[in-house]
Amino acid sequence: APQDAGILCEHLKYFASADLTAIAIHEGLSVSGGDDRWTQFARLERCLFLRGLHAPGDVAWFEGEGVPLREVPALVLSEVLRDMQAIARRAAEG
Repeated sequence: APQDAGILCEHLKYFASADLTAIAIHEGLSVSGGDDRWTQFARLERCLFLRGLHAPGDVAWFEGEGVPLREVPALVLSEVLRDMQAIARRAAEG
């Protein structure tokens, strides 16, 4: 979207069976490349779950706490943790 200047600050994954959206909010990454500070690895700032389906751009500046982890189904939580471990492993490999 024009308002984001091509900088991606979050990744979302919707789990229809639980009606939850997992959101990983991170430092900005440039979609178009260019300036190195926007194309290197981004530090994860937070990960949370929100009820319902959310679209990219709706949640980058979300300040709330989200759904308590004890209310997130174990299968959903484990899938998100597995994805985050895969991302961390890939980052460590360079």
